[in-house]
Amino acid sequence: MTVALSIASASAATLHSRPPLCTASEKAVFSCPVGNKTLSICASADLSPTSGYLKYRFGRSLQRVELSYPSEDGHPRRSFSFFQESGGHWSVEQLTFAIADYVYIVFVERSAIESNGSGVTIKSQGKKVAHLACDQPRPDPDNLYSLRDLGLPSVEYQDDGLQ
Repeated sequence: MTVALSIASASAATLHSRPPLCTASEKAVFSCPVGNKTLSICASADLSPTSGYLKYRFGRSLQRVELSYPSEDGHPRRSFSFFQESGGHWSVEQLTFAIADYVYIVFVERSAIESNGSGVTIKSQGKKVAHLACDQPRPDPDNLYSLRDLGLPSVEYQDDGLQ
């Protein structure tokens, strides 16, 4: 019975997995399905504290991206902010950027036992206007934490209305 449940769980996870919206020369930092679309954070192969770029992409496929940010390649310090905190059995990462009056917060919240949630929340004038949760329990890949050493500007934790 346990084996059957494990196989069923693996099959369900496979059904939800989609390729990240990253080019062949980029590496996926974070990606997950959201409905019939995909949310991805992609990094250039040379991303470091002094070079490279990050891209937020959302859409049905790499050929049908609905939103890509930023429009020009440049070090992510110019376009993104980052929050990370962890305790003995939990961690939170948030990658934040703004387009006009809208603030996008890509987040992962997890505990030692399970993922508490991930996705993107969009705010305007301090109020939540959209919350798009990942359809699977854990993004794949789930490496937002790897951005902590890039020297991105720090922001306060955004907890009001993330979920």
